[in-house]
Amino acid sequence: MNIGIFCHPGIDVVFLKEFVSFLKKSGHEVTIFGNVLSEPEGRSQEPGEIIAHADLIVSVGGDGTFLRTARYVGDKEKPILGVHLGGLGFLADVSPENYKEKFTQYFAGDYKIEKRSVLASKVRKNGKVEKFFAFNDFVVDKGSSLKMIKIKIFIDGEFLNTYRADGLIVSTPTGSTAYNLSAGGPIIFPCLDVITINPICPHTLSARPLVISDIQEIKVKLEDSKGTPFLSIDGQIKTELDNRTEIIIQKAEFHLKLVRLKEDSFFKTLRAKLNWGKDVRSN
Repeated sequence: MNIGIFCHPGIDVVFLKEFVSFLKKSGHEVTIFGNVLSEPEGRSQEPGEIIAHADLIVSVGGDGTFLRTARYVGDKEKPILGVHLGGLGFLADVSPENYKEKFTQYFAGDYKIEKRSVLASKVRKNGKVEKFFAFNDFVVDKGSSLKMIKIKIFIDGEFLNTYRADGLIVSTPTGSTAYNLSAGGPIIFPCLDVITINPICPHTLSARPLVISDIQEIKVKLEDSKGTPFLSIDGQIKTELDNRTEIIIQKAEFHLKLVRLKEDSFFKTLRAKLNWGKDVRSN
């Protein structure tokens, strides 16, 4: 099996060497993106080359590293397995303490592939169109302005609402436990075919998160917005917006393939990360 590894640049090199050694001793070929290891053998500066030859993509870091890795994979739909080294993370179940057990399960076939939905956007501004993909969310942010922005939303061409708010989150089910969760949005089971629309700090109590079918198209327009509002993609890429910008968001034509190992589940992750199932009053 060919395994491609994408790491956080500040990774613990001692752990990485140990991890790579384990994979090679298990009979697999390993290629690492970048210069995180001093040895030139098994390194590549071309993510596309790694992905093209890999049977499995491994992300080593936090959720941010996982999302960057997913962006490299794009529409190639190679399975991604995350080794979590960050803080609070929802995308990786493997840790430095259990990686040998977990990867042994994977090599034995004790896993399933979860197909996670991806969002696609077209940003029309200044007579040009920019295209982006989001695995977690698209966020319209008010930017440097101290004032709220007005965000006009249409669903399948029908006017929904004009939000006066600090911004707007449009998230996948996978992204429901990211910024959407912090902004009071619902947690969505990751394999559901839905999109969440969540205004950020809206100036009305009637504005609430909305869950729609992912076969629907969302159009976003700004009105009378000051400052430098921008569109953030998974918190990693941003493009500036203005009152003439039109954003079209819909489900992408490909999926993110996430490896879920034996005995791991979304609900187990929620219990572990959010302390569900525990009586916090006793602490």
